[in-house]
Amino acid sequence: MAGATAPASLLQSGIAVAVIGVCALLRVDPIGGMFIWLSSGAAVGVLVTLVGVSIATVFYFRKGGGLGRDPLIVRTAGPVLGAIVGSALVAVIVVNQAALLGVTSVGLQAVIPVLVLVTIVAGFWYARRVRRLWPDRYAAVGRGRPDEVMVPDQQVGFRV
Repeated sequence: MAGATAPASLLQSGIAVAVIGVCALLRVDPIGGMFIWLSSGAAVGVLVTLVGVSIATVFYFRKGGGLGRDPLIVRTAGPVLGAIVGSALVAVIVVNQAALLGVTSVGLQAVIPVLVLVTIVAGFWYARRVRRLWPDRYAAVGRGRPDEVMVPDQQVGFRV
């Protein structure tokens, strides 16, 4: 969306000021508490997203996406390897949540994985809602205007 950069930056800065202000009011160490929890949550969320993208890539090429002459490593081997390694990393992080967060309660250890799972379920729910209520918008997802710098070139794929 054109012109979203400045408002998004202001919103992010405002949220950061509010969070730091709340930490100051509650006398909570933002590094020992907030930073570790949020960075751990972000790590799990990003890795789960990368695993999902790897899996989606395999389906994309199986449905005929791409240039039609993409090598096996691009179509299948790379994404499958990425999904396997990414899943292993997510498992290692989740298993070691207690040590990472400095908690002993099983409930606290489960907070981040449960929040990531809830976010995924909410995303799928919202996507189904958009598909049902606004099928034209849903069909347009991923079909945005191409970047004017990247122009398809039939001989080499893309040129800059």
